[in-house]
Amino acid sequence: ELGLRLFSYGPNLDVFIPNSETTGYLAGNPSIELRYFSQEGQTGFGTNDLFSQSKSKNTLRIFVLGGSTTAGYPYFNNGTFSQLMKVRLNHAYPEHEIEIINLGMTAVTSYTVRDFAKECLLHEPDLIVIYAGHNEFYGALGSASTQGTPFGTNRSFTLAYLQLKQLKLFQLVNNVTLFATSWLSATASDSEDDTLMARMVKDQTIPYDSQLYRETLEIYRKNLQDIARWAQEEKVPVLFGSLASNVKGLPPFVSIHTNGIDVSTYEEKLQRTEDLLREGKNSQACTLLEELLSIDPMHALTLFRSGQCAEERKDYALAAERYKLARDYDSLRFRASRDINRILKEISKEQGIYLADVEETLEQASTHRLIGKELMLEHLHPTLDGYFLMAKAFSETILTKSLLFQHNSEYGEKPNPVPSDRDLREEMGVTPLDLRMADYNIDVLMSGWPFLEHRRFKTLADLNPQTKVDEVALDVLKKRITYWDANLVMLDHYQESGDVNAAIMQAKALLKAFPKNWQGNKVFGIALVNEQRYEEALPQLLKVTEKANDAYANKWVGTIMLMKNKPHDAIPYLKKSLAVAPDDLRTRYDLAYAYASANLNDQALHEIERVLSNNPEFPNARVLFDRLMKY
Repeated sequence: ELGLRLFSYGPNLDVFIPNSETTGYLAGNPSIELRYFSQEGQTGFGTNDLFSQSKSKNTLRIFVLGGSTTAGYPYFNNGTFSQLMKVRLNHAYPEHEIEIINLGMTAVTSYTVRDFAKECLLHEPDLIVIYAGHNEFYGALGSASTQGTPFGTNRSFTLAYLQLKQLKLFQLVNNVTLFATSWLSATASDSEDDTLMARMVKDQTIPYDSQLYRETLEIYRKNLQDIARWAQEEKVPVLFGSLASNVKGLPPFVSIHTNGIDVSTYEEKLQRTEDLLREGKNSQACTLLEELLSIDPMHALTLFRSGQCAEERKDYALAAERYKLARDYDSLRFRASRDINRILKEISKEQGIYLADVEETLEQASTHRLIGKELMLEHLHPTLDGYFLMAKAFSETILTKSLLFQHNSEYGEKPNPVPSDRDLREEMGVTPLDLRMADYNIDVLMSGWPFLEHRRFKTLADLNPQTKVDEVALDVLKKRITYWDANLVMLDHYQESGDVNAAIMQAKALLKAFPKNWQGNKVFGIALVNEQRYEEALPQLLKVTEKANDAYANKWVGTIMLMKNKPHDAIPYLKKSLAVAPDDLRTRYDLAYAYASANLNDQALHEIERVLSNNPEFPNARVLFDRLMKY
């Protein structure tokens, strides 16, 4: 083990690593997925959040943990509920720096959340937010997952296994085993055409309240109880979110029958209800469905159809109950049952954890309180409106309970009023590029099993781009270009086509997605300068000058100061710009003009002579020279 560490064998599996581009900041480690998955490239973080290694007194730090919904799938970046939370909290506490670090990862279980939470507590959090529970069966280390452990539902052995995976010796043995298995296998076990969602499923049928079902939920309970206990010991508040899913707009994936039922006769009658519904004979169909439920009250598809009947009769309370039962009894467990929310509420009550009722918030915003395609893209990932409402549910709980000041009461002031939802939507920062990438992600996900009977999924190669934004979105998804560079490509495209508003929106969105990267401030500042919006550009460019000795930023800060008739303020910035780019005659002329305006004529004359020696025809240079010579 010591030898392997000495030669730096294998990846670093720390949760956080120093950010290579921004000194003094930490970021989530992309290689951390190897703690939970057998190979790299299976998942990743949905945002690019950094946080300072040295937390300032004025900083409020929130870690957000969970699965793909927390990661913001399929929007990611500015479409995550954590980013939308940040918009609200920035308005509520403008005098504080709000740091929100989103560690959501696709296809992970509460084992990963537990791991991350323990590490987060070492980094001075003011709050930990958790939205997790949909992946407990099929996520990494899940009880019915292809990425499970040899120990099944034995939680103690699985936790020990996670510790072993951090040993270099274990990594070596594991890599040799994977290589040998791959070499001996004639064909790969997983189709490259399958989505991660499909590849993760080992057991497709898990009956409600079966032994595997109960054991899995108990693991979930214990993992969250550990987090709650650790957080209490460190006096850090934890905020759970109740889980929401599409109950109205998606039939159950797998329906199983109670033992002893005459299945063939039942299925014939169920098919008859389908025919009656197509023929418009709804009353007869609903009567037959009730008869079938009296025979098999746990058949998921029958419950779902019965919910549709109740909805048509405007019995919305019954419809909600039937839809939720259909979800709970769906034996392909991609959606958390109500038992998960019951566990969250019990832990909250028993261990003093806070709970944001996300499900209730989405129900209130849904027609007749039935969550469907208005707010859900497929089975459980929200639309952009859905993510906006999630952020609202979490933020309002944070603000009303003053959760960010639990151990810092001296700053527990009343929050400022938050703008209206309409105004906040204008600040979301989700661009056409983000929306197109999301469309492609969902298109691929829903092109096959379990949404369609066949298993042939679309791949990115099947998608046919029609516009510039289509092309760039596909390039990002195919990993031909980074998300950062894709934003720059779209910014150039909008500027070249003369779409000023789109260009500004793109630049602003890039800064929002990479708030700690001074290059984002520069990109946004340049876009504003190009449109002569100098007052707005100034604070962006000043932030650049604080973090980097950048010629462009210093030049334009100096120029804008001159426009504001502040030559003394302009001079140091113009000098810094020339130190980096000494051949920039425009900047040298502006420096000469600033010296002259500040009555520093000798310095002004020196600089204007250098301009003229390089270009005797430089505009206005001779006029300024003659004026100075009079003195």
